Amino acid sequence: MEKTKYAGIYKAASGYRVRAYATDPKTGKIKEVDRVLKGISLKEAIRRQADLRDEIARCGEADATPQTTLGDYAKLWLERRSERWKMSTLMGAAKTLEQNILPNLGPARLDRLTKGDIEDWMSRLHHRPHHRTGKPLSNNTVNHSLRLLKTILKDAVADLRLPHDPTDRVSGLPEVPRPENDPNCLSAKQVPVVLGYIREHHPRAYPYIFIDVTTAMRTSEITALKWSDINEEDGVIRLRRGQVRGFVSTPKTGKVREIPLTPEMVEVLREHRQRMIREQHRGLASGLVFPSETGSYHYASWTDKILRRVVQECNIGHRITMHGLRRTYNNLMRRAGVQYLVIQATVGHSSDEMTNHYSSVGLDEKREAAARLMSAIKAPEATAFCSALGDQLGDRRFGLTVEGS
Repeated sequence: MEKTKYAGIYKAASGYRVRAYATDPKTGKIKEVDRVLKGISLKEAIRRQADLRDEIARCGEADATPQTTLGDYAKLWLERRSERWKMSTLMGAAKTLEQNILPNLGPARLDRLTKGDIEDWMSRLHHRPHHRTGKPLSNNTVNHSLRLLKTILKDAVADLRLPHDPTDRVSGLPEVPRPENDPNCLSAKQVPVVLGYIREHHPRAYPYIFIDVTTAMRTSEITALKWSDINEEDGVIRLRRGQVRGFVSTPKTGKVREIPLTPEMVEVLREHRQRMIREQHRGLASGLVFPSETGSYHYASWTDKILRRVVQECNIGHRITMHGLRRTYNNLMRRAGVQYLVIQATVGHSSDEMTNHYSSVGLDEKREAAARLMSAIKAPEATAFCSALGDQLGDRRFGLTVEGS
């Protein structure tokens, strides 16, 4: 069965599989019809899907009204996207629904939701204390939930032929820009200080954070990185996958990405590898470069406490997160004069799609960019950080094969 670009329509061996959803007027529940239609074209399959929706809607009393609740429809809406969305996206949507939308709006009937209901929900959500900080939820969090709700209700209007969309003309809260004193990134002088502190006080986290700050990998990518993705001979790291809570798929953009492997990275990774072998780390068999203590995938939050301690001990003056290290890479590259297109290709941004479509960034350009980054962070304060790097490499190799380890 092969997916098409039309939701609910799949190419079968001798025709098309067509799935249609609509509210059954008899029960007020969402009803699904799933049929395999042989010997028809894609155009006919699209028409038959519309006919099937009509059949469901007509199979009851003419004056029946939809009784479907937002909670019922949202669950089916997520299920329909499970075949097309990445697991990380699906889990994010499910979390937003569970925590921010359904507790208040879940029991409401779709045909009775009003603009006032949506605005009241936004107000309550905005003043609800955050489960960890106790502070009211931010405008950005409320707006993110509203965007998801708008998407669901637009689909509900189309699927269930509702009389109106209650989110029409509902505006989001004013976006609050990040304060200037909370940039969530490090300066060129702060990077070696932070790395030096982590190397001394948190040596097991040092290779992970060093590679992250010098490559701008996403957390989902670096936690899924394998030794087989690293080619020292070619001087390149190939990002082939990402993982979220153990669910592995392609990287966020869906494309394999190449990152230059500098001599400094080689040395740090080699020392990390040797330590894993000496300690017979449980993750050796998995092939993961940065496995958890149990040998499986790390959670995204495993470095949070370390970075909070870094902020205090190194007098950073503002928070820093793993995503902030990715911002750090972008800022340092830009300050080093690296072309934006090269930065974009290295970190895997999908914005400016037309520029990427008609342009090609070579590995040689990425290598030059990586070299500039290393020069930018080699400050006098970085003695501890740089001491084991550079000319000490010689002809040594990783020893990526784990046989006999």
